[in-house]
Amino acid sequence: MDIVSSISGRTKRNPPVQEIAFFATLKNEYISHLGSNQIVVFDNVQYNLGNAYNSRHGFFQVPVDGTYVLHVTLTCRSNTEGSLYAYVYVNDAAMSELMVKVQSSQTLVFRLKSGDEVTVKNTNFRYSIYGYFKSSFAGFLLYAHGEVTIVG
Repeated sequence: MDIVSSISGRTKRNPPVQEIAFFATLKNEYISHLGSNQIVVFDNVQYNLGNAYNSRHGFFQVPVDGTYVLHVTLTCRSNTEGSLYAYVYVNDAAMSELMVKVQSSQTLVFRLKSGDEVTVKNTNFRYSIYGYFKSSFAGFLLYAHGEVTIVG
């Protein structure tokens, strides 16, 4: 839907907002033997509006500049001696850390650019991650950035 408004005699037209949202879980009961810095591939896509989540390689590729809300939940098969650690990466930069003793969740808000890739990476290989709906990766576009100004 085009939104047109008049401010001080100038007309601004905001481009139609692209709808982007995804929710993915793990197909298997659990995944084990993850390597250090291996991407956790959430391969059971429940919802992928805009087709920005790649379930084959486990990344969300940002289609438009904007502010995004992302959510990660990991459930771990661990013992009492340690924890699983995982990071949320934007491109090659770790942006957030999850320390999972049993279950850990984070909701994150990022300003992202078109082409950025968001992944969840395991940092140690000692523990397994529970699958099905016990672990998930989700996100949506809160609002797109940029406006087109039309004069005349």
